[in-house]
Amino acid sequence: MDLAILEHQEWCDEKIGTGWTLGEKDVVNLVTPYLIPWEELPEDIQQYDIDPIKNIIPLMHSLGLKVVRTKQRLLTFEMHNFYSEYNKSAGHFDDLPSYIKYSNYKQTDFLVKILSELGYDVLDVEDSGKAVMSFDDDSIEYLAKREHNAWYKLKVNLGWTYDAVKDDVAKTNPNLVEWDLLDHETKELNRRTFRNLPQLCGNVGLKIVKN
Repeated sequence: MDLAILEHQEWCDEKIGTGWTLGEKDVVNLVTPYLIPWEELPEDIQQYDIDPIKNIIPLMHSLGLKVVRTKQRLLTFEMHNFYSEYNKSAGHFDDLPSYIKYSNYKQTDFLVKILSELGYDVLDVEDSGKAVMSFDDDSIEYLAKREHNAWYKLKVNLGWTYDAVKDDVAKTNPNLVEWDLLDHETKELNRRTFRNLPQLCGNVGLKIVKN
């Protein structure tokens, strides 16, 4: 089910990015009634995402292939575990709602992108290149700010709003503000992730190299 939900979220991102809006179906004017969270979709529409996902593994097996988790996805789990050490309310990754898992996956993908903006690549440990063991303070600040702003945008797109009380059901979060308005403790938590990122990558068989 998680993969079907992720597929729908990717579809929504692609539609929004190409100018589609929510409303009564009008293909000519790029309007669709399905630009909504998964849980609000009619069951017959959900099935359009569920059926292809069910066929992935049998199809791969028929081709002599198998499905495994990528190391980048393992990095998502590793980063969440690291974060949950400092924020006990984060919980275990497997217990997270699907839309939270999706948010974490997207954040890891974006993390690789913003690293590339600073001239870094994330590679397998067996690939050539000397692993970066740390970042300077300016790079950490840049990465933390970019990561938070991407998280902020993704949350808003998923229907989250600001509130002083965090509520996963109501989709409210006190950190849903611009970077400059975050409290020092939350900013420092974001920075801490990037200070430890080289080690977190190493824990899952990845490394960061300067390209």
